[in-house]
Amino acid sequence: MKHHLTLITSPSDKYQLQPAGVGESQYTLYMDTVASPPHLRTNFWQVMDSAQLAPRDLAVDLYRIAATVYAADLGIPRVTGFDRWTRQFALHVPVSNVDRWRSAQPGLEQFLAFLTGDRWEVEFRQCLITRPPRDERAWKKGAKPVARTVSLFSGGLDSFVGAVELTKTGSEICLVGHYGKHPFFKTVILSA
Repeated sequence: MKHHLTLITSPSDKYQLQPAGVGESQYTLYMDTVASPPHLRTNFWQVMDSAQLAPRDLAVDLYRIAATVYAADLGIPRVTGFDRWTRQFALHVPVSNVDRWRSAQPGLEQFLAFLTGDRWEVEFRQCLITRPPRDERAWKKGAKPVARTVSLFSGGLDSFVGAVELTKTGSEICLVGHYGKHPFFKTVILSA
């Protein structure tokens, strides 16, 4: 069974996937400025605003792609795969630069297949709104983390050991992680 996941990131995004074929399922996920269920609720933009961080458009694209992949991986049971393990996904995501992402598409699909053991197709379309409006109040009250190094921090032993090793460099470290269960993600930034 092929699972189509369409990401909608703004109320003006009226993208509609053609009806799925036999043996295919369709899911529409809403994120950022759209509150319709099923909504990938994150506090990503609140964290960015309170830390006075303005990620580049390509970084926002990557965040949205990763959140959609994460939602697909957690939300679609492996028993739906043809061998009751390997699932087949088609992601339909808005991005800031379609041509740039299309050039990276084969590598991205191979990476996702390696990472999850599933089959992936990623289709890109032009993003209408790069990010929701900034929370000016949080921005003014916030402060940028002082860090020369950023490290992913899952809370597991391997990332903990990696963080401890980074502290030996004497450099300021920003640990980035998340917690919660799909579809409720929370982003955490810790400065060490």
